[in-house]
Amino acid sequence: GALQGSVTGVQVITNGSPGSSPTVRIRGIGSLNNQNPLYVVDGMFFDNIDFLNTSDIADMSILKDASASAIYGVRAANGVVIITTKKGTLNSKTQITYDGYIGFQTPVHMLQMANGSQYAAMEVAKGTASDIAHVTLSAQKFGGSGTNPTTSTDWYNELLKKSALTQSHSIGISGGSDKATYNVALSYLYQDGIMKAENNYKRFNLMAQTDFQAYNWLKIGYKVLVSNSNLVSPNNAAFANAYFVSPLYPVYDATNTSATPTDYASATSIGFANGAFANPVAAAQYYDNKTTGFQISPTVFAEIQLIKDKLSFKTQYSQKYAYNSNLNYTPAYYVDAYQMSPNKLSSLTNYQEKFQNYIIDNTLTYKDGINNHHWSAMIGQSARDEKWRQLKGTAVNVPGAKEEYMYLSQGDASGRTLSEDGTDYHGLPFFGRATYDYASKYLLTATFRA
Repeated sequence: GALQGSVTGVQVITNGSPGSSPTVRIRGIGSLNNQNPLYVVDGMFFDNIDFLNTSDIADMSILKDASASAIYGVRAANGVVIITTKKGTLNSKTQITYDGYIGFQTPVHMLQMANGSQYAAMEVAKGTASDIAHVTLSAQKFGGSGTNPTTSTDWYNELLKKSALTQSHSIGISGGSDKATYNVALSYLYQDGIMKAENNYKRFNLMAQTDFQAYNWLKIGYKVLVSNSNLVSPNNAAFANAYFVSPLYPVYDATNTSATPTDYASATSIGFANGAFANPVAAAQYYDNKTTGFQISPTVFAEIQLIKDKLSFKTQYSQKYAYNSNLNYTPAYYVDAYQMSPNKLSSLTNYQEKFQNYIIDNTLTYKDGINNHHWSAMIGQSARDEKWRQLKGTAVNVPGAKEEYMYLSQGDASGRTLSEDGTDYHGLPFFGRATYDYASKYLLTATFRA
């Protein structure tokens, strides 16, 4: 949200799902495989910033042109978002701050769908026997007469809440002496989903920072960000399906004795037999997708003034460790032959993902100027190592009464599968940048990366 409207040409699109990352487009549509910008948070590379509390952001800038972002390599092809998190200030008393809000999200700009009478008139106007049968069957089974059924289900109203709670709370302690600064912040975010099924997002964050001027020529510091999250995802396909489903059958049908464990109504009862008009409420309820995430990103640095205010050397070590665990459970259910769990059995997918990397940056920077002329030059070298590992297992006929029963070992041995994957990346780039400006009006920049 902090990016929206801040820079011309930057598009930020959110879908409203709890914990979902916004889609950011800095240069429009990029490559087919990846259109997202590169996020650089305190010198560390990230694919998204869903782990970051907006209250911890001190400064944000966007690099759109190729020259500005070229120094970050091919990952910056879709633009770069540079974020600096908050620090304490020198010679300041200890400050305790609170930032928070409580609010509600409501569905807006909902499509006005045809009601039962309008839909029935459309089906009759088509003139085919099968389309007219949808109308007459609805009247016979759920009320009405002839081609005038009384059923008029508003599927979006059945799926969505009127409002969903969202809240964020952050408390920080910061300050500094003549040589050191510090900042510690704790935050909590909760977002309830707007779908009438369990879906929400919770995140706890801890950020700590200290900079220390050890000598006139040496500055050292560290920063660490810890994030822990829990996400219960909705079945977004149910929302999309509500657009197509006929309003001529209800959510529940007590006469659908084959339905289990809940007597949801079936589209087949009014003659739809292709699965495209399946009950969206059943699709939303027969869905259990939970993800827990943990991430820690420590950074330490040292900066040496070789020539005061002119020539400096900085070395920085940044690391990221992230672990995600996803359980996707489908209970054994049956609505009709087109809407049921495979073979009427429950299924469980357990997905474990681990990502770790480090970056060591060494830069030498020279800045000088005479009158209205100012120039600078920077050369640097970076060492980068990334490792990603994935382990995925599936099983069927897993009991799901409680989450503590959801283990692959509880399912049928004959239906278990296991797969794993991983990638390694190593990089040792060299880069540089030179700038010149005259009277802060004319600017010339040159960059290279190898």
